[in-house]
Amino acid sequence: MKKSGLLVVALLATVLTNFIIAQKTPVKVITLQMPGEDGSNAGAVVWHPTLKRYYTSMIGNAIYPLAMFDAKGKMIGEETEAGHDLRGMWFNPATKNIEFNCYDEGGIGHLVLDKDGTVSEALIDVEGMNQPTAQSVGVYYKNGNRVLYFNELAEAVLYDSKTGESVKTLVKIYLGCKTKQEADEQTEDDLLDEEEIRNVSTVQYTGIAKQELAILNVEDHKIELYDQKTGLMTREIKLPEELSLQLNFNFCYNNGIWWFFNKEAREWVGYK
Repeated sequence: MKKSGLLVVALLATVLTNFIIAQKTPVKVITLQMPGEDGSNAGAVVWHPTLKRYYTSMIGNAIYPLAMFDAKGKMIGEETEAGHDLRGMWFNPATKNIEFNCYDEGGIGHLVLDKDGTVSEALIDVEGMNQPTAQSVGVYYKNGNRVLYFNELAEAVLYDSKTGESVKTLVKIYLGCKTKQEADEQTEDDLLDEEEIRNVSTVQYTGIAKQELAILNVEDHKIELYDQKTGLMTREIKLPEELSLQLNFNFCYNNGIWWFFNKEAREWVGYK
């Protein structure tokens, strides 16, 4: 076979391999069982890279449980109260703190940890509503003290966690659109229809080039990944049918794992 023919075969094999990798269905790798009985929704899972532990809480009330787990998903210590009506949680490498945003005008704050990682207090650093909507779930964005939210205009927007001020609109996300033509033809009514089948409480940040922003499509049981520069969908991840998906909250990406909260079992299940 000529070299040109071998090159074509090699290229086709590479494309096929990449396609198979891209289409691989995630598998369950970890479970975090929440303690107690209070609350029915959860907002986020946070990995502390120094302590090598996960932190998560139920959302909806300041007295709902917050818990800590080791890298294998075993709960460490006893549950504690969240301290505030939390929504989003993230680890900020600039401050070395686990930070959070609260419901409505609850503000932005951080968890005070003892040397062993136990949560001793949850302090509010910036009071007031520092987010697009009352129910917004914030996630950490890649630079400095930036928090990423999804607003009612289907935009990914950035806020400053130190001041609570809006910084800028990162990009408008054209839900369901893979091409510029589809985006240009999308009407406001089309957008509303697209929002109804997706979990738009949050947009997750992956840090993967051209796949930075993730939205959960509940109806079609998949994760949609969008380019943060164009707002167009560049990849889809099909999810196992047995997964319990919700239109609000209960979805997170952290430590390279996709997290889904099962409300009946009161547990986060992590897929990779």
